[in-house]
Amino acid sequence: MAVVLPAWTNRQPDWQAEVQPTLCLQGGFKVLDGVAYRGITADNVQSHFSYSNLVWRIPDLTATRREGSIQAFHEADERTKSFYWRLHSAVDRKPPALCSIPTGWPSWICSHSPSRQCWRLKSAAAGRNPRA
Repeated sequence: MAVVLPAWTNRQPDWQAEVQPTLCLQGGFKVLDGVAYRGITADNVQSHFSYSNLVWRIPDLTATRREGSIQAFHEADERTKSFYWRLHSAVDRKPPALCSIPTGWPSWICSHSPSRQCWRLKSAAAGRNPRA
């Protein structure tokens, strides 16, 4: 962790404008006892992460369930409110979380190979979150 603190004589610093842009974090996490996010569960999740210049990066997120695993890359810029996700997965059978692709999502996002009984997911999404 690294951060540039404001001058000690500045008793009322603007933390978001002066300090947060200088904050640098690097780390990792590993959850082995099960996890859930917005109704989607996983047996374990792990990744490294970094934060620098107001940008979060999660370069190697892996979530595993009994059906298989999903690998993801995520980047979110707090200054521009832009985000990017890249996903890749191959599972033994169609997981419950993907049983109904949300309305408006392209149908190719989840493809099935009957000969291998394997579902493959490859996707990327980018955009801006005006509410963030």
